[in-house]
Amino acid sequence: MSSAEEGSENAFPIVQWVEHFVEMPIFFHVMFMNQTIFAWVGSSEGELRHLHASIPTQQHWGGLPPATGLLGPQSADNPGATIAARIVKRTGHACFLSFNVPSSIPHLQEFVEKRLVDRITTHLKPQSPT
Repeated sequence: MSSAEEGSENAFPIVQWVEHFVEMPIFFHVMFMNQTIFAWVGSSEGELRHLHASIPTQQHWGGLPPATGLLGPQSADNPGATIAARIVKRTGHACFLSFNVPSSIPHLQEFVEKRLVDRITTHLKPQSPT
């Protein structure tokens, strides 16, 4: 992890950081709103090619909440909808996810998903009083 900053004075806390997969930088930007998470992940800063959404529901068909694409081409190469649904299942929060990493690099998507989910769940854990 090369950098991390957290917006503590914002009404919507923002967490940003950069991870490296082999030598490729992966940029993460997560904004926490009331019962909603907006996450952007990309291998190039500033691209918004895909946007997916998933929301918690009372009943999950096939084990995951429903998810859909909102922006960009819908293809099996972009797992954004599935990752957004997994985040919803783990957190109970609605999730908007822009997932802009190459699908051609083995294990990159799994690496990115793990880092993203770990940081989100860590941020959402209740802080113990000091």
